[in-house]
Amino acid sequence: MRSGWRHGAWQLAIIALLSSILFFASGPSATLPRASAAQEAAVAQPPAEGNLFASGEVVVRWRSGVSAPLLQSERALVAEEIEKGAVSLLQVPVGHERETVAALSANPSVHWAHPNYVRRIQATPNDAWFPEQWGVRKIQAPLAWDFATGARSVVVAVLDTGVDLNHPDLQGRLVPGRNILNPGAPPQDGSGHGTHAAGTIAAIMNNGFGIAGVASGVSIMPIKVLEADGSGTDTHV
Repeated sequence: MRSGWRHGAWQLAIIALLSSILFFASGPSATLPRASAAQEAAVAQPPAEGNLFASGEVVVRWRSGVSAPLLQSERALVAEEIEKGAVSLLQVPVGHERETVAALSANPSVHWAHPNYVRRIQATPNDAWFPEQWGVRKIQAPLAWDFATGARSVVVAVLDTGVDLNHPDLQGRLVPGRNILNPGAPPQDGSGHGTHAAGTIAAIMNNGFGIAGVASGVSIMPIKVLEADGSGTDTHV
């Protein structure tokens, strides 16, 4: 699990909206109404694949000395308490999670509130040389890959020594480019530097071969502006 977002084993409890506001009555003897199975099914549903948080669920921590409040709303549903009188899981109508969090955050009885986020393991490519890509891990690319790996419609022009147009880790990633040094020839790499740059950007991920590009879903346009020895002029660039 992603370590920065874990909150431990909590006991649960639930709150819902009263129209557009939440009305609380705090006190040591306050209790929360228990929802029926039918009510819970009508309000909450399991998170779909890719959801950032569980549908219809909000987590809240009450300020010190404030016990779980009595909700004056027929839409208030109870799951379980996490820390008795301190942390609760609140079920709210699906689609109103962020709205509820905003209302709770403005309430003086609440220390913090947030949707019940879904946590997943980080994306770890199976590319053979990925373990050696310290730079990719340094910039925390695996965290970003949980959300996006780039779109083919995004074209990145690589102005370098060209690109190995037949490289297996770049197949399907290349769009037509140009050879500025020799306009009649393809932008074939003469040294490997341009291919390395292109691979760092968009090498195919999870093909069990080579490396994983930082944005493996984008397209590469190879532009050859440098000689095989890595030199080139400003006019060519």
